[in-house]
Amino acid sequence: MPTQPTKAHKYAKLREMMLHIATKERDNPTFGATKLNKILYYADALWYLRTGKSLTGAEYTKLDHGPAPRTLLPAQVSLVRDEAATIDIRRLPFRAQKRLVPKREAQLDGLYRVEEVEFVDQIIDALRDMSAGQTRDMTHKLLGWRLADYGEEIPYYTALFDIDGDVAKPSDIRRGIELAKERGWSSNASPA
Repeated sequence: MPTQPTKAHKYAKLREMMLHIATKERDNPTFGATKLNKILYYADALWYLRTGKSLTGAEYTKLDHGPAPRTLLPAQVSLVRDEAATIDIRRLPFRAQKRLVPKREAQLDGLYRVEEVEFVDQIIDALRDMSAGQTRDMTHKLLGWRLADYGEEIPYYTALFDIDGDVAKPSDIRRGIELAKERGWSSNASPA
């Protein structure tokens, strides 16, 4: 039986994936904190749909600009403290863009399999030409984000729900919760 990853292992996975994404998006003028959060969220949520597990192990919470990893800010601070990255703030019309700028390559060996990194790269490519606002607006249409209160965790099993227009079908919600419980995907698999 596989062991559960420790908090330290999950934290290392998030830090290194943040560096990987920031490296891949280094020259993308649309890349900033919002886009980093969305790339991470979509990579985790879509991988979860494929495998029943997230890639990074991060928990996502509802914030104004969409889902964000709960430990993103501490991970970012630790990357800067460890001189693995810096934060660049660019003044744009009507807002500031906060960018993670890597100072070293991500150390993915032992944390991620090749197919997992390739999957994240596909997410990066799919979102590359979208603005932060466009990626934010996409997440605001997701049922998990809609159902959560601000600051509350967005359970991965909500990615299983089909949205028909603006309302999830009750049968999809029941089936998603059943699957989450049946497969052990969530310890809190119950409707809100």
